Amino acid sequence: MVSMAGDPLPLMFDVHPEREVISQGEPYPDAWVVRYGALLMELVDPEGHRLALDLLGPGDLVGGPSEWTADASVRALVTSGLFAAGPIALRDGLARRARRAAWLACSVAWDRIADRLATRLDDLADRFGRPVPGGRCLELPLTQEHLAGLTGATRESVNRALAELAAAGRVERSRGRYVIRPAAARDGAARLPLGLQHRKGA
Repeated sequence: MVSMAGDPLPLMFDVHPEREVISQGEPYPDAWVVRYGALLMELVDPEGHRLALDLLGPGDLVGGPSEWTADASVRALVTSGLFAAGPIALRDGLARRARRAAWLACSVAWDRIADRLATRLDDLADRFGRPVPGGRCLELPLTQEHLAGLTGATRESVNRALAELAAAGRVERSRGRYVIRPAAARDGAARLPLGLQHRKGA
């Protein structure tokens, strides 16, 4: 469990669902790497609009240099484990965060909502899903509000996009779980999900 405010955090600790470890607008308390679990990185504007910058999983950086101010909050979506980040993990994690933030900005600016959502789900399935016949099963407790935040869209738009993807056979939802099926190959090669793109240096 995370210590109370003002108390030093241990080098390795667990975070329970909905517990916030980084607060938007506050200095980073420290930098950690995710051991297991999933944490939502989200910013809120003065009008209360929410944008989820990423879902952080194993190997991802949480926090940053203590002299920096956090531009987004981070809270656990499921029980998650963190350990202290060394200098190399901090450097690489910040670079990866910047690449993924740039991808999100481009996607929000240029992609249709259904395409945006499909790419996000492909990424999440690649990073957090388990193999099932015909695709990967994503068992995280993702609501339509979460998906709206992750795609920079409204809940209503995400609901319509999910229906479109389901009709195309790309997504199936059953008992709170999503099964993500790969897109058909185009020009002889399927598009890489974001999770593979950033690991290949994109």
